[in-house]
Amino acid sequence: MKFVDQTLFDVAALELAKVMGTSPTSASSFVHGLFAAYRDSFPGDHMWTDQVQRAAADLLTTAKAIAPDDYAVLLSLTAEVRKNLGDDLKPVSTVGKIFSGTFWSNSHPAPSSREEISMKNGKTLLIVVNSRR
Repeated sequence: MKFVDQTLFDVAALELAKVMGTSPTSASSFVHGLFAAYRDSFPGDHMWTDQVQRAAADLLTTAKAIAPDDYAVLLSLTAEVRKNLGDDLKPVSTVGKIFSGTFWSNSHPAPSSREEISMKNGKTLLIVVNSRR
């Protein structure tokens, strides 16, 4: 069985946090569409739906505390930065970007820890991105 990798999980949590904060009524359809889009790539990974929603709620709280007036912009910028980083939060090489996507991604080695890792990664990146804008 293949589990959603940390990069995809983190980006999904950041994007969902933005939707939850800006349009709570759209959050449900966003979640449904997100999970439907990746269902075929990760057919047995049933844990990530609840995990990513909890991580997103936590990241939304953090973003609102860091930038109360423009937390949605901060979440968007942070998601864009996260897309260009590997699971170790180091920049992905050009070759790595060519071979990105769900087909080439590695299965998460410890799927039960994704939520905690995502909250840690997201909080760190929110602080860094906010300090550089």
